[in-house]
Amino acid sequence: MNAQEFEKHEKAILTYLEMLLEKKGMRDLPDEIIADMIIELYLRFEQLLFLSVLQELDDGKFDKFQNFIQSTHGRDESLKFLTENTDNLDEIIRRTMHEFEAIYLCEDGL
Repeated sequence: MNAQEFEKHEKAILTYLEMLLEKKGMRDLPDEIIADMIIELYLRFEQLLFLSVLQELDDGKFDKFQNFIQSTHGRDESLKFLTENTDNLDEIIRRTMHEFEAIYLCEDGL
């Protein structure tokens, strides 16, 4: 995945999070509060996405990732590694969005 594709995914996630706030009825809050809420939601979504991607890694790539995380890497390098080693990232993002929305909006008895 190149930088342009990564940026496309990031923009789609931010748009999605804004839509969640609208569904929750929170779009009329001051811009500063909305920005803070989006940052918080982004961090939570990112954690869920990270776990979802890890679950999709085959054994060889998971072992490669374990070796990768033993050295010091930041969040961006870790996410880049996962996106480069995941074949179906678009599908994983879609599923994670659905799961996150159900949790955030308290649907399906969650």
